[in-house]
Amino acid sequence: MPEITELAEQHPELRLRPADTRAIHVHNRAAWTEELGAYEWWELSALDANGSGLVCSIHFGDAFSPAYRRSVRQIRAGRFIDAALGRKTAAVSLRVAVLALGRLAARSDLALDPRSFVEPDADAPWSIAFEGGRLAGHGEGWRLALDAPCTTTGWRHVLQPRLAAGRRLSVQLTLAPRFHTPCYLRQFLPDSPAGALHDWLPACPCGSASGTIVWSDAAGQRRTLILDDADGGMDHFRGSGPIGEGLRRFFTARVCWPGGAAIGELIIIRKYIQLAPSLMIFAQGEPPRIIRGDRTPRAEFQRSAWLLGYPMTLTWASERDGVAVTHAISRLADASPCRIAAVSRASVRVESASREVRLDDQPGLVQMFQPPRIDAFPWQRWCRPVPAPPGSTRRE
Repeated sequence: MPEITELAEQHPELRLRPADTRAIHVHNRAAWTEELGAYEWWELSALDANGSGLVCSIHFGDAFSPAYRRSVRQIRAGRFIDAALGRKTAAVSLRVAVLALGRLAARSDLALDPRSFVEPDADAPWSIAFEGGRLAGHGEGWRLALDAPCTTTGWRHVLQPRLAAGRRLSVQLTLAPRFHTPCYLRQFLPDSPAGALHDWLPACPCGSASGTIVWSDAAGQRRTLILDDADGGMDHFRGSGPIGEGLRRFFTARVCWPGGAAIGELIIIRKYIQLAPSLMIFAQGEPPRIIRGDRTPRAEFQRSAWLLGYPMTLTWASERDGVAVTHAISRLADASPCRIAAVSRASVRVESASREVRLDDQPGLVQMFQPPRIDAFPWQRWCRPVPAPPGSTRRE
């Protein structure tokens, strides 16, 4: 892939390696590493023009679980603790947020039985199965099917997540790439001095999501959201050691348009030390681009009803490269102790040799990941996903 070779020469710090999108399922397999503190998660998102959709992440070795992180630290310190608690097979979880018109409609935030996490043999099509759900290759794309209980929403979830009595969430969603483009594995966090590596595979930068999402609201009424050709994407994150040693916040943002997509990232380490933002641009018929954005002033934050801070706008811009993507965030859609999600209205300006894209008021999705820094036992109890209820069904 000459496009990736050229990108790798331009950005040696990102450890870029080719990943053919037509054989992407080979890269999705979970048998990457079993080291202490290893983790990975698959994240599928879908968003239509009205700001409705979902964000679903399946964690194998939950990098944001305080209990998992604490076990890893204790094992490293030589404490007498079961070494298996520091392996990713000890922490499996599911996080789903359903958005309706830009607001959180339902959530499922569950700690799953690790024994329910199943992969097929190497010769079989790629898939992962877990309690009540399955994410699998479907033609050139993916299919997500799950049936899970809902958990509490809003400030109650931040204080102490628990199951919402009698409420369930069902998803049947198909994601297909809108176009094929050279893709890559890349670094998404700085490598640690201890040698931990952190990889990001944008498996589907720009996709079409279709299907149904059914949930029961607080009054017990069934609600149905039908997605038809909504903007979607899928990412695969994986690491060989604990995530975010020194990481304070990790922002990602995605916006799609006909024939292209822009995925932004912004990392804040320690206390308000902001690394240079970067923007990945994918377009039909063009090689991918990585743009190092101009350094911008620290984002102005706003606060939610439960006093959680999040930015009012996020901007990735490079005057030298003729690129500017701005996400304006009017309100927070979803919040959990380690992740927030917001629907944005994005403005896009992308200049290239063959075309120019200028868009305003484009729906986009912004997320902020924040590894827990508090190690007190009550915080571990409150902010980790709730256990799945007894008698949960297992699907192979």
